[in-house]
Amino acid sequence: MDKKKIEGDIGVSTAKLTEEQQKVARYNAALIDWKNKMASLVERRKQIKYINEVKVLEAKEAEQAVQEAIKTVTDVELLNRKRWLASKSVGDFKKCNKFMAEYKMIYDKQSGVLSNEIADHRRRIDVASGAIKSLEEKQKSLGEAKKTDAIDAELKKIESEIERHTKTTDVEKKVLEAVDKKKKENEEEYKKHVESCQKLKSKANVSIAGVNDAALTLKNQREY
Repeated sequence: MDKKKIEGDIGVSTAKLTEEQQKVARYNAALIDWKNKMASLVERRKQIKYINEVKVLEAKEAEQAVQEAIKTVTDVELLNRKRWLASKSVGDFKKCNKFMAEYKMIYDKQSGVLSNEIADHRRRIDVASGAIKSLEEKQKSLGEAKKTDAIDAELKKIESEIERHTKTTDVEKKVLEAVDKKKKENEEEYKKHVESCQKLKSKANVSIAGVNDAALTLKNQREY
């Protein structure tokens, strides 16, 4: 009776042990499967991280390429703008220089005419001043002589002549002042015209240099 009971207990225990062993086996299998899945997920995560890093680098490179393209387009537009300004500056200088010879010829001619007029008016003033001085000396000499009708008549005539020459001198001085002013205005205008052409020449040279520098920079960028 005890032997059968013991065999029965052994059978039950064996069955339970077998069941537990099966459970452990299932747990181990599940654990291995979980570890495999974890390893797969970690590896996938690494792959995704690497792909993201590559995408980020590609995006940065693409952005840099876009920026370089934009910069190149901007530099081309700037170069074209500088070329237009240089062309305009050179055109303005050529136009100014073209009429410079004609302008100088007119200026020289006017300057010669005005110089001759100034000399003529000064000569007339000198003649009138000399006549007044001579008449005043004669007037002084007659004034010291004995009064007679002839002397009085001569003194009146001298006084009239002095007055006439004085008026002539005043008129000539005013005309001389006006002509001299006109001559100085012409000189100042001519000087400004020359300076304007010089500034246009300088501006044209600077513009050309700017175009050359911009073209060289753009060329180096494209080669790079």
